[in-house]
Amino acid sequence: MEFYLDPASDLKFKSEIEKTGVVSNFEAEFKRLDGTTFWTEDHNRIIRDEDGKPLFYEGSLIDITERKQAEEELVAERDLLTTLIDTLPDKFSLKIP
Repeated sequence: MEFYLDPASDLKFKSEIEKTGVVSNFEAEFKRLDGTTFWTEDHNRIIRDEDGKPLFYEGSLIDITERKQAEEELVAERDLLTTLIDTLPDKFSLKIP
């Protein structure tokens, strides 16, 4: 069963952990069995047998869904402010009665 929402994330994780045997701060979006999704920050290492064959990954997944949502909101707010500022005339004056 595929848990990564984007299969490319699975490939990237495997590629990174194969290089050094450790992955830290790897962010990916996962899907639950019920179809809902959540973001994780992975910290894992490969556990190998005496011949160097990978047995399993040991580590932790931290749910960072709320952080990712906050980041998306900040980006949207920044984009809105940038658009507003870009549409202002170069010079404007206020008339005070």
